[in-house]
Amino acid sequence: MKITFITLSVIITLSFASCGNTANTKENTSKTEDTSSTHSDELADAKIVKAAFATTDAKLNIQVQDIYKAYLGVQSALATDKSAEAAIQAMSISKLVKAFDAANLPADQKQAYESQVTKIQDLALSIGKSQDIKIQRTTFAPFSDHVYELVKAFGNDRPIYQAHCPMALNGKGASWLSDKTEIKNPYYGSEMLECGGIINVVKK
Repeated sequence: MKITFITLSVIITLSFASCGNTANTKENTSKTEDTSSTHSDELADAKIVKAAFATTDAKLNIQVQDIYKAYLGVQSALATDKSAEAAIQAMSISKLVKAFDAANLPADQKQAYESQVTKIQDLALSIGKSQDIKIQRTTFAPFSDHVYELVKAFGNDRPIYQAHCPMALNGKGASWLSDKTEIKNPYYGSEMLECGGIINVVKK
């Protein structure tokens, strides 16, 4: 009986350690934080990832930046439990992809771009056509993976932080991108906003 109690205690402790106590999360989010500073403790285990292309076609560079900015809009909307806003931002990504002409890009950059944007557009449409935040969050996981591959190829004018939550999607785990080191979990929102940690930092 004593061994069972100790085992149960360890499991509970590990569950809280993985993403923090929900009560503490609510307390922490009520405090004003300096999100512009780099938190070395949050980046201690992060891997630095260099963009595949040191220089990028000017029009393509703008396109990738615009997709990433709209992606951040989806991420922020899901983190604040706003399914309607997530849908709007996702549809804007689909429109960006549809409107861009990649025909005259350098061959290697064209291939790298097109290998991701078809999936990005399809998944953006799925998020955009749904008002169910659970479905949006499930779709957001592969959507984030493809946007990550896109920005990993072409980089950004500022660091891109890839965060991961091991508890997301019923314990399967899922990642997302952010322009800040501060954790704003799009898979849990207000339920467990600070669950996760930075695993990769993409730089030019």
